[in-house]
Amino acid sequence: MKEANEIMESLVVNYWCLLFLAGSFAFGFFTSKVAHEKGYSAGWWFLGGFFFAFVALLAAVGLPDRQSVRSFHVGQRVYARSVEGTVIRIDADQVFVDDGHGNVSQCKTEEVFPRA
Repeated sequence: MKEANEIMESLVVNYWCLLFLAGSFAFGFFTSKVAHEKGYSAGWWFLGGFFFAFVALLAAVGLPDRQSVRSFHVGQRVYARSVEGTVIRIDADQVFVDDGHGNVSQCKTEEVFPRA
């Protein structure tokens, strides 16, 4: 009877260890997915989520988006700047894109913002 109790205790401990590992992998997966969608390294954030679980997931949710675009107005013109430094000027019928290296391209507003 004593051996049966030891086997049962061993199974319970193994069950909780397996459940803990599954939860760690789940937190790692979701943390890396959130971080990757925001433009950060999925691998490092997976490790953070695996070892620090909910804290790392909250940190990934709070990360700024690397692909975000900030817009500003100068007079009647609208400008937008991405985090990478690309500047976009939007006129009534033209859109000008400056990549920060002296390369300026231009296209019609309808090509960038199609009308519904």
